[in-house]
Parts: sequence; C-alpha cells; structure tokens
Amino acid sequence: MQFLLRSIVGRLVLITTTAVLTILTIFAVVAVNQVTQQTQQQVDDALRLEMSAESQKIASFIQSMYMIPQTVFTGPQFRRFFDNYQTRRADVSQDAAYQDIIKHFKTLTTDLPLVKSVFFATQSTGEYFLENGRMDQDDSYYAYNRPWYKTAVEKGVNRVTPPDIDLYDKSVIATVHYLIRKPDQSLLGIGGIDIRISSIGKDILSKIKYQGQGQAFLISDSGNVIFFPGVDETKIGEGFALAKIDEQGQQGFAQLQQQMLQHAASRVDVT
Repeated sequence: MQFLLRSIVGRLVLITTTAVLTILTIFAVVAVNQVTQQTQQQVDDALRLEMSAESQKIASFIQSMYMIPQTVFTGPQFRRFFDNYQTRRADVSQDAAYQDIIKHFKTLTTDLPLVKSVFFATQSTGEYFLENGRMDQDDSYYAYNRPWYKTAVEKGVNRVTPPDIDLYDKSVIATVHYLIRKPDQSLLGIGGIDIRISSIGKDILSKIKYQGQGQAFLISDSGNVIFFPGVDETKIGEGFALAKIDEQGQQGFAQLQQQMLQHAASRVDVT
C-alpha cells in the first residue's frame, strides 16, 4: 500500500511531512487577505493543522484506489484465466471467465469517475486487455515491446507514472502499473489503471481551502505541474514547470517552486 502513498499522496499537496513519505509533499495556498486578531504565526499553525487533517482524508482516498488493482489482478478467476492463456488471439468469445473479467474492468470505469481505464498486458502473448475487451485491431502490437512495459519491468516495482497525454482524447492521465507475478515469481503480466488528473483536481483539490479561501494544486517531485486551476491540460502533459505560472501574470510561483524542490517547509506569498 505504501507505493501509492509515496507516488500519489507524495504529489498531492500537503503541508505536514510524514516520515514514511520519500517524495516531497507540498501544499500552496493563496495568502489570506485580511488577518484580524491573530498573528501570522497563529494563522500558519492553524493552516498546518487543517491541512494535516485534509492530508489524512486524501491518504484514505488514495488507499481505497490502491484496492482496485489488488481486487482485480489478484482474484482467483483472473489468475486461473491468464495462467492458462498461452495462445495469441485465442478464441475467447465463449469463455465465461474472460467475459467476467472484462465486465469487471468495465464496471470499475463506470462506477469510479476517477478511473479512466483498467487494463492488463500479458507477458506470454504480448496482448492487451482493457474494459472494452482484448485489443485485436493491430496484429503487430506486442505489449512487452512497448516502452511503458519495458520501463515497468526495468523498475521492477509497482509504480505511478508521471502525468502524460492520452493519445486518444488528449486528456492528462497518470497510470498505476502493477506487476503481476506467478507463484514462481516469473512475470504473468502488467496490470494497471489510468487515473484522470482533471478528476483529482475537480473532485479532491478544489474542495481543500482554508476558511473558504485558497486553491490547492499538484506538482511532481521535479517541479512540473500535475494540476493547477486554469492551466490547460495539454500544457501539463507536455511538461509545465510551476515557475511558468509567473509568466501568466502571477507572482511568487518561481520562488515557491524553488522552496519546494529544496524540501523546505516555508511560506511564500503568491498573487
């Protein structure tokens, strides 16, 4: 469960630092305009407490997301089917187990708006299965020859990819790669879920405020924006540094990025 907490929650903006996180945790809020009866230190302390509570909610949400690959890719029906699936383009039209697996994939994408796609790529045949069924359109497609598959195998651990542009609809997604192994530890294949970055911003970050003010956003550990209100998704998918926000008439974000990359807990005024 820790890999998602390191990879996603580590990028979800947090003020407090927890020892289990190895990636910079960050949170930025537009400065409160009027402070009455309270010192700045009191405001900062109150903000930290509130953001700590919000961080726990986010962590719980991400933990629930982690249960998706655990549920889908470790079930006995899934394992039996793909353990026995050894022939490329085998006829699965009448296979009840196959139909149930694809139905489960489809249900997840329907019931969970944050999840754009659920997929599994086989090591034995190089085929790609997703919520719409097995991808049979391209006979030259072998998943294990694709860069994303090779990178996942090379890393050797369950991981979350940096945000990227979906080639089909140009939306920005992050992908959870989950290495599925046989009892002898050889690779059965790679399962995954594509997460809608825009949904994280809309459904989670937009609700995080301090006394009704402020805006939360996400950046990666390299300083690139994952979600920022008003920034076009295509720019984010192409790589958009937080410092570039200053080029859009704002101020302070370049300094804020520098502080974040230095893993420094501090307050920076942004406008």
